Amino acid sequence: MGAMTSLPNRPDVRPMPMSFQQWLQQGEVIYQSAMQEYHALQAQMEELERRLTSKQTELNQISAILNKPPLETVRRVTMPTTQPAIADEADILAPGNGNTDPIARTPAGKIVRAPFAAG
Repeated sequence: MGAMTSLPNRPDVRPMPMSFQQWLQQGEVIYQSAMQEYHALQAQMEELERRLTSKQTELNQISAILNKPPLETVRRVTMPTTQPAIADEADILAPGNGNTDPIARTPAGKIVRAPFAAG
């Protein structure tokens, strides 16, 4: 078995609990780091898209000379990050409103419509 990295169960070595302010500061540092990484990856993707487009143009020029079919443009599909629409609880729970969309309650207690159609 590998060595464990947790602290021994000794009263003099227990970690001090963080204050709420320290917890928020640590969260902010983690968030900023993740955001920087996200932007760096996004920039890399944009550069790769430019290079791919350039290479496709070059290949299509060569294809035309050799009487070969051109490459078709491939549309990249990005998944949008959407939040479900929050509906008014009275509208959803009112009898006879004609709404058959699936509904759910979030952990915060808000009622949301499911982002898919019932079938």
